[in-house]
Amino acid sequence: MNTNIDLNEVKRLLLKKLSNSLSETEEQLLNQWINTSPQNRALAQKIHSSFFLTHAILDENELSYRNSWQRLRHNIKYTQHFLIRSPQYKWLVATILTGLILAGSYLFGNFQTKEITITAGTSKAVLYTPSSEEEYTLPQTENQVLNYSQFINKINRQKSIALSPDLYHTITVPRGGEYLLLLEDSTLIHLGPESSLTIPANFSRTNRTVNLSGEAYAIVYKDSLHPFTIQTEKVDIHVLGTKLNIEAYDDEKYVKVTLEEGKAELHSAKEFQMLPIGYTASIGEDKHIVLSKANIYECTAWHYNRLSFDNQTLENIMKKLERWYNIEVAYSSDNIRNFHITMDINKYESFNKLAQAIEKMNELKIQIKKNKVVLISERNLNQE
Repeated sequence: MNTNIDLNEVKRLLLKKLSNSLSETEEQLLNQWINTSPQNRALAQKIHSSFFLTHAILDENELSYRNSWQRLRHNIKYTQHFLIRSPQYKWLVATILTGLILAGSYLFGNFQTKEITITAGTSKAVLYTPSSEEEYTLPQTENQVLNYSQFINKINRQKSIALSPDLYHTITVPRGGEYLLLLEDSTLIHLGPESSLTIPANFSRTNRTVNLSGEAYAIVYKDSLHPFTIQTEKVDIHVLGTKLNIEAYDDEKYVKVTLEEGKAELHSAKEFQMLPIGYTASIGEDKHIVLSKANIYECTAWHYNRLSFDNQTLENIMKKLERWYNIEVAYSSDNIRNFHITMDINKYESFNKLAQAIEKMNELKIQIKKNKVVLISERNLNQE
C-alpha cells in the first residue's frame, strides 16, 4: 500500500479517527503512514493527546460550530449521523473542529507569541461633501447604524446648502474599516474596508441610485415602482427588494454580485441578466455576465461578523485580510500564493490569532514586521 500520502489527506484521516469514523482501509493507510517515520508518529500522538484537546482555541459562536462541522463532514464525505449525546461530546466536536481548521497552534509544535499585535478593523468612515468642500469624520457606530439622511440634513441646515441634482456626497471607508448606514428609503448598506459609496444630494424614496467602489452588503427596501440601482465600473444592478453582496474593487479582475434573497437585474454594456437566488454573477473587462452557483455563507459571512474561506488560495485570502487588518503581505515565493486553505473565524479576532491557525495548519511561517508588513514563507515540518 502506498504510504506517500498528501499531508492534507493525512489531516482528513486524523480528523476521522478522532470522530471514530475511519473505514478499515483508511485506518490501515493511516497506521502505515504513522509507522513510516518517528516524525509522523509524534504528530499523530500530539493530535490525539489530552494536552492538544484541552488547549485548542475555541470559537464562542455555537452556531458556527454546527455550521462549520456540517460543512466539514460534507468535505470529508462523512455521511453518518453524528449525535451529540452529552456536553463532553459537544465540547469534543468543537475542539476537534476549531483545533484542526482554526486553531492549529498546538498541532505542529509550539508557536512563539508575536510582539506586534495587529487588531481587526473597526467602524470608521469619512463623508466628503463637494458642495461645501469639506469632509466629516462620521461617528463610530459599533453595532449601530448611522441614519444617513438625518446626518446630511443636519449638515445642510448648518451650512445652508441647497440640494442640487449635480451634487454628490461620498462616504469613504479606509483600510481597516467598515461602516453601516441607513438611507432615506430604509435601505441598509454595510460598506466593507477600502470602499466608497457615492450618493446624489437629492437621493430620495423615488430617486434611488448610488455608485459603489469596493464591497458592500445591501438590504434593499422593496419598491417595484422605484427600483434601487447600484452602479459599478462594469455593471449596473437594478434591485427589486433583496439582500445581496457586491464586490467591485478597482484592483480586482471581476465585479462579483451574489444574490441571497429577492430579485436583481444586471445590466452591462454587453448584456442583461436576471440574477437567480443563490448565484454569483462575475463581470470582467469584456462586460460579459457569467453566472455560477454561490457559497452564500462564504460570500456574506463578513456582514455577519465572520471570515469564511472555503478552499481558497492563500493569495485570495490575504487580499481580503490586507484590507480588513490594514496590512501589507509579502511572499518568499510564488508557490506559497497557491496554498489552498479552509477556515471560518470571528472577524474581530486579532490577525495574530488567525496567523497561528494558518501557520500551523499549512506548514507556513508568518512573520509580522514593523509597519504592519507580513512576510509569509514556507517551512519544512520535518526539520522542526
